[in-house]
Amino acid sequence: MNQNQSKKTHKEYLGLSNQGATCYMNSLLQSLFMTYDFRQKLFEWKYDPNKHNNKEDCIPFQLQVLFGKLQYFQQNRKYLDTKPLINSFGWQGNEMFQQHDVQEFSKVLFDAIEQSSSNKESQFIRDLYEGITENFIQCKICNYESIKMDKYQDLQLIINNQFEQVINDSVEKCLKYYVKNVYLEKDNQYFCEKCQQKVDAIKGVRFKQLPQVLILQLNRFDIDFTTFQRKKICNRVYFPFVLDMNEFLKKYEDINIEENPPFVNEEENISKIKINNNNNNKGILKNKNAMYQQDPYNNNTHIDQYSDDTLVEIQPLFENTIQKQVTHQQNFFPKKQIKLKEYTHPALISRADEAYELENFDNSVKIQQICKYINIFIYIYITKSQKHTETIPEEQEEEKYNECFQQIYKENSEQIDKNKQEIQKYIKNGPYVYELYAVNVHSGGAFGGHYFSYIKSFENDFWYNFNDSFVNIISPQQIKNVFGQLNCSDLNQNSSAYMLMYKIVEKQTNIELPKIPVEVEEIIQEQEKQEKQEIIKCKKQFEEKSKNMHLIVYCENNVFTFSFDKFLCNLQDVKVQIYERFQIQSAFEDFRLRIYSTFDKRLKETFSEEQNNMFLYQIQSLVDYQDLIVEFRDKGQEFEDYDSTKIYIFLYVWKSGIKNLQDMKSVKLYVKFDLQINILINQAKNKLNINNEIMLIFYFYLRLSISYYKIQYRLIKRNLGHFVNDQCIILNEFPDKKLNELRIQNNQSLYLEYKSDNYNFYKWQEEFIKDSCRCIIKFNDPSKNKSREAPEYEYEIQIDNRSTIKEAKVLISQQVKKKLIHFFQKKKQLRIHIDSFVIKKSNVFGSEFKDLSQIINTQGIQNRGTFYLQYGQPSSENTFSIRYFIGALSEEDQPGLQFDCELMFVMQTDSQLSVIDLKNILIKEMKEQKNIQIENYKYIRLREKNSNVLGNILKNFSMLSEYKFYDKKSLCICILDKEEEIEKNEMLIYVKEWNTQIYGLGKVQEFFVKNNSLCYEIISQIGSVFNHISLENIQITKINSISKFNIDQLILEKEWKDINDQFNINQGPWYTQFDGSLFVQCIFFFLLLLFYQLLFFYAFLLTFFLQDQEQIIGLKQQQYLL
Repeated sequence: MNQNQSKKTHKEYLGLSNQGATCYMNSLLQSLFMTYDFRQKLFEWKYDPNKHNNKEDCIPFQLQVLFGKLQYFQQNRKYLDTKPLINSFGWQGNEMFQQHDVQEFSKVLFDAIEQSSSNKESQFIRDLYEGITENFIQCKICNYESIKMDKYQDLQLIINNQFEQVINDSVEKCLKYYVKNVYLEKDNQYFCEKCQQKVDAIKGVRFKQLPQVLILQLNRFDIDFTTFQRKKICNRVYFPFVLDMNEFLKKYEDINIEENPPFVNEEENISKIKINNNNNNKGILKNKNAMYQQDPYNNNTHIDQYSDDTLVEIQPLFENTIQKQVTHQQNFFPKKQIKLKEYTHPALISRADEAYELENFDNSVKIQQICKYINIFIYIYITKSQKHTETIPEEQEEEKYNECFQQIYKENSEQIDKNKQEIQKYIKNGPYVYELYAVNVHSGGAFGGHYFSYIKSFENDFWYNFNDSFVNIISPQQIKNVFGQLNCSDLNQNSSAYMLMYKIVEKQTNIELPKIPVEVEEIIQEQEKQEKQEIIKCKKQFEEKSKNMHLIVYCENNVFTFSFDKFLCNLQDVKVQIYERFQIQSAFEDFRLRIYSTFDKRLKETFSEEQNNMFLYQIQSLVDYQDLIVEFRDKGQEFEDYDSTKIYIFLYVWKSGIKNLQDMKSVKLYVKFDLQINILINQAKNKLNINNEIMLIFYFYLRLSISYYKIQYRLIKRNLGHFVNDQCIILNEFPDKKLNELRIQNNQSLYLEYKSDNYNFYKWQEEFIKDSCRCIIKFNDPSKNKSREAPEYEYEIQIDNRSTIKEAKVLISQQVKKKLIHFFQKKKQLRIHIDSFVIKKSNVFGSEFKDLSQIINTQGIQNRGTFYLQYGQPSSENTFSIRYFIGALSEEDQPGLQFDCELMFVMQTDSQLSVIDLKNILIKEMKEQKNIQIENYKYIRLREKNSNVLGNILKNFSMLSEYKFYDKKSLCICILDKEEEIEKNEMLIYVKEWNTQIYGLGKVQEFFVKNNSLCYEIISQIGSVFNHISLENIQITKINSISKFNIDQLILEKEWKDINDQFNINQGPWYTQFDGSLFVQCIFFFLLLLFYQLLFFYAFLLTFFLQDQEQIIGLKQQQYLL
């Protein structure tokens, strides 16, 4: 390989980042970028601000910028961001995580370019990709042809036709099947306009004009008519590097292709690529699987770039013993050291978040060898059962690279020579000879997967794998691995070619890179300048941050984060700043700093005198954001040395008149974790200066909810609950036991009291029973209430949760008097009586406490709960704030029931009233507030309102107390055209008629039925209104969800009942017990008609499919579901 060849082959291309599930877009964009004519014509396109959208929304301009960056930045980075182009499509949020078809996206992109351009500017799309076909029908009597011209930008080729039992295993067979003649005979004869009669005819397709770039889409997705689900066709389809399209310009009968495509036998292929240990010949492993790929820049999995399609096609690997089951790829390691990591093979996917293990996959293959191509590719073969770290010398690594590249160079040269020979052979038949240059591959199944591309560079004639942000050089032999599967598995998933791009063979000339537009180049250079400035700025910030060390210091009840220059400050400087910041009253020499563990609240390592004069970066135990604690000593005492086997114990001594346990101070002991109890008792007495008096030490070990209280600068743990004898331990009874044997750990609290004559009565135990019932309730300042702002619960009371709401309200009123005295003086009134404000539970939307005799702990009020205070007259126990609406059935034509309701007013309502009394009050209120005149209460129907659905009717003879009332309950007033009196055992139902001829529902009808009616009685009552149908032919069914009802649900409805059914409607299967149920009635024999309609539909669909395959393909591309 000479110097020029070596320079030429070191060409690098950039990848494109995956923004969620945009691999389909990246795959196509790289193919278009590597299409020389497309790139050149796109760069010639001119942006016109008067004609086009803003630059941010102009798709051709953003595509220009992206292609300009791909060409401009080839030596500066590894991949580019595609967000500007995605934003120009108007995609936001989740739309970037929706998978699309690469062929569909190509149409969207080409249409966007054509719509943004004049006819002349967009002509290049048609010149490059557009061809013409003739769809003809030829009369066999007069030879008259009916011709329809169709333009195409890609050809959709059928691989598998289930109805004709045709499997095309090569592109040539697919193309021949595309132009196959169909004979219209017998019942399917064609009406000839010239002969004016039905005749036998031939229907077919002819190529009238072929494009410069021929795009072939292999239809690998279809509907499985046995399951009516989408499936992927994984059959192997051979496609040549050189395609002779001259053959398909002939008549169908004269087309001559090879019946047996040149498949390489799988076993022979594997034997060819095995590696000889003696000469280190590098072969290429055939792969059929997918893998999780790693970021080549930081060796971390690229989660953000592979969120929906994380699986990528495996690359060729080089090993001594090659098995064909499991392969993995690693794209980058540091140059002097390669670490082999453990991988789990996910097999192939059917969805982006699923992985299947195929039965024939074997994950235990020994690693033999590693081959790396610097900055281009790495091939590694890995097992799950073995972890390694190998170091490869630089010379050996370079040698492996050369061997590897020479093998690829050799195989590529052989393929180029072979292509030239075939071109010379086919060019004799005509000018339409095409050479393969791009293969878009789909890896996965019918419901999800990943796209990547194999593309041949027009600059150096080498093949590359463009896989989102990763671009690797490959051997052309690798392309054979995406032909498909010889024996398809039941999973219907693999890595197979989906779209092929061929360019017509032309006379080779010296190709120069297209010139990037000046405006685009200026934008790219400006962005590059800004990126460099941002890098410099980030570097400075990093350097600034790297020289600073942050220390989090705890001092008594205070915490503060300090920042020091670790290269200029020593530990003594730190102590001085801490001393000044916390305004410590003790002498400077009576405190010290210690490492503090916030996890277990343990005081750990101390600092020596030598370390006081050391710079911070020199102290190994100090790291950024290190937790430190200030420890004090009494005057004249010595600091205790740190011992990792010691723990802190906090002692609390009983005192009469304890108001709050949080305010109590403790005495600290620093003891061995395995200290005996008798020694602990003696140390406690010495610490507390107690002589020989008997002290009882209690240890409570409840497994209840945990609360944390601050005492000085530490947090101690105490358990809450009702204490009984078996929940505490009197440590005096276990003098020989050790602390760790009794599960006494660091920062444990022990409680001491003097022994009394009543051995069964413990003061601490009684105190903790009281403390477990103490409840802190926070409340707001009612004078600061604002309608649209959440209140601040800045005040609190402490109360026994066994107290009543009234007792809490009295305490709150006293707090209000203290806290708001200034406000009341300013208003010159003192509204602090318990009847001057309202208490609501939790917040402004909570319910009001009306029964003040209720106990706090029975109302779901927990410790640190909140009350919302609001000035106003408290409601009585039976008075509720009710929201009143006015409403009626919607006039919109909807399958279900919709009600139009409008809020009129909110009114305090006494639940002890009768329904008639309430209606009379409402008549008066509507007249005064809304000027609505109603003659009497019989013209009003009052119904409960739940969301947008009206429920039970409040009957006139009832009392409101018979219904469930609560604050902010909604009632709807329906104004009637005539007087209405509903009996006690009646309920309202709605009925609609289903007209199967127009496939629609009629207008709704109201019926009042007995709540214990039988089915046939309701049908009889319905039949009296729908008298055009005899009772024997009426069927009815109940609709469960009246607001979200869809008429299509009636087809699958099973509970159709007729006049012969005798069950009670308030029992199964209908369970009709409330007002407002919806029923649908229809003619009895509609099911038979529907069956024939469905049968006719499927017969028509089958006939349609057989007559015109192209129509069905179009439906399939739109994901047509039966």
